[in-house]
Amino acid sequence: MGNRRAGGGLQRPSIDGTLWRDKRRFRPARDAQLETMLDAEGRTALEKLRSLQGPAFDKAYVLLQSDGHKKLLAIHEEYVRSGRDRERRNVARLTRLLIEEHLEHLEMLRIRLG
Repeated sequence: MGNRRAGGGLQRPSIDGTLWRDKRRFRPARDAQLETMLDAEGRTALEKLRSLQGPAFDKAYVLLQSDGHKKLLAIHEEYVRSGRDRERRNVARLTRLLIEEHLEHLEMLRIRLG
């Protein structure tokens, strides 16, 4: 069934639907590259996480993930209300459900961590 290579394994399609023929084309961003994309709040949060270990790190990480997911949820909810493109509003509705599920999981983790 589609996307098979000569050795029998599956090939991963790229974003544009073509198959990865040369794995060297795909290079994930390095931490330093990602850090340049952070705003001041993100850089502060990252520095805080770097200073923590063990349970303190776990609690701070879950809290920061929850905060980020809540912000992302607000963005999607606003687009569902005011977005002009119907298909994108539908995607935002579906994505909103996944974000809400992640928030539930993060809340369970927060409770477990104390």
